[in-house]
Amino acid sequence: MTMIHRLIVSGICILSLAAFSFVGVAQGASYFQVVTQNGNTETAGKDFFVTLVARNADGGTDTSYAEGHDITWATNAKSYPDGWTLRIPDSGVQSFEGGVAVCPNFTLPCAGTCTLFASDGIISGTSITITVNSGTATQFKLAAPPTAMAGTAFSLSDLRACDLYGNVATDYHGDKVLNYSGPGNGSITGSPKYPNPVTFDHGKANLPLKVTLYRAENTQIHIEAPGIGVKGDSSIITVNPGTPHYFEVTTENNQIEKAGTPFFITIRARDAYGNLATGYDVDYPIACTWTGTSSPSGTKPLDGTPTFTSGIATIQGFTLTNAFETPTISVTDGTFYGISGGITVSPGTATKFKVTTIHDNIETANTTFSVILTCQDTYENALTNFNGSYSIDWQWTENDMSRHSPSKPANGTQSFTNGRATIDGFTLTKANESPIIIAKSTISGTSTSIIVKPGEATTLTIKAPAEVNAGQAFLLSPIVAYDYCGNIATAYQGPKTLNYTGAANGPVSGTPNFTTHVNFSNGSSISTLTTTLIRAGTCSI
Repeated sequence: MTMIHRLIVSGICILSLAAFSFVGVAQGASYFQVVTQNGNTETAGKDFFVTLVARNADGGTDTSYAEGHDITWATNAKSYPDGWTLRIPDSGVQSFEGGVAVCPNFTLPCAGTCTLFASDGIISGTSITITVNSGTATQFKLAAPPTAMAGTAFSLSDLRACDLYGNVATDYHGDKVLNYSGPGNGSITGSPKYPNPVTFDHGKANLPLKVTLYRAENTQIHIEAPGIGVKGDSSIITVNPGTPHYFEVTTENNQIEKAGTPFFITIRARDAYGNLATGYDVDYPIACTWTGTSSPSGTKPLDGTPTFTSGIATIQGFTLTNAFETPTISVTDGTFYGISGGITVSPGTATKFKVTTIHDNIETANTTFSVILTCQDTYENALTNFNGSYSIDWQWTENDMSRHSPSKPANGTQSFTNGRATIDGFTLTKANESPIIIAKSTISGTSTSIIVKPGEATTLTIKAPAEVNAGQAFLLSPIVAYDYCGNIATAYQGPKTLNYTGAANGPVSGTPNFTTHVNFSNGSSISTLTTTLIRAGTCSI
């Protein structure tokens, strides 16, 4: 395994020769030939050895140059800025045999050219130019600007495929489809746009490399070549929001407000992609409108000039009163516009009962009906979330009829479900009055006047003269229809065929004569009731 000491080295690293004492140099050796393991062509970061050959003046090998000699090394190779440092052997004894020594533990991380120098203090030698080739691509390096604006394209000024040590991997060629990650989508719209595919020439990507980001954030662009593990990150990019495009409007409690409770709204200036437009940062006149209806009244503040700080302003003083609608609030400065989502207005605290009969306060005499109690807040909103019990006392302003009395249920506990309780057992008897029903508890309620209609006709009444002559026609008074309780049955209308009994035939001849086809209006006959009785005596019709 290649082992490289990772150190930060600035500038050019050159190992200087140190003075040392001569150790038995063979007579005749005049210089060293310095050759690397692969013929002075090496790969960055890969270990190699160097062969030293002691040469005499005519270039031959001085085979007498043997045993150990103290060798000092130097090089003009560079350490790469990524923090890797080159490695050559420390000065020390190298073992020669027949004028040749093999010296291990060389590593050069920086691609390019350099030379190696060796000396025993008497003779020395410098290699020919050593070519250090880059290794296989393991990482991307890219240069991005420190700032960008959301939605505005910018250019990467550099994209390189590099080996482990930061050298441009010159064998990285062709069109590459890259995967990008890091920057997010705009909160409303906009997905990052990157160059793809990218053409590399000797490890460097061809320009231009256009990028568009949409989310305002501090981010890095991560690039990865799928399948081969080559990847890299840009420096931090501060993506600033774009220019204001619209307002976002939210209420104090995120569009859920209580009837009658004041709340504020927050206005956020946002760019086209949903980023907070922090540059919208002064006082602007804002006009507010809303779709809320009143029960009995809702309020909104007057139009004014809120102060925006980093794109955000609040306006106090809104109150809604009509629960179960979903109003919206709109704002504009004349250029930019915004509208809230539908606001859910929940009811307030129970303060009263709404008292209604099952037929909306129109009931029929002598017909049992129910009363509905609905818990309401001050603004007459039903508390549909109320489930519990109230002890109810009943009062009303009913009147008796002579034959029948009204009735109501006994006082006691009533159970409410979803804010409503239905109570059976009410009966009224007197038509054409306007009674009210009162429910009293810790909260109370009073119905509006109840219209009591007569019931169906059950009785017909008629008045006749106290004395008439047999065989002589006379007129009966109008016939009146009454319900069970004695109210005129005003619904008894139109032509009716009546049967008469009670009056007898004459002792010799003749039958009573009655008007059998009779028209009624509002329970009373409107026909002329011509009548003739035949038999003398007392009778009733």
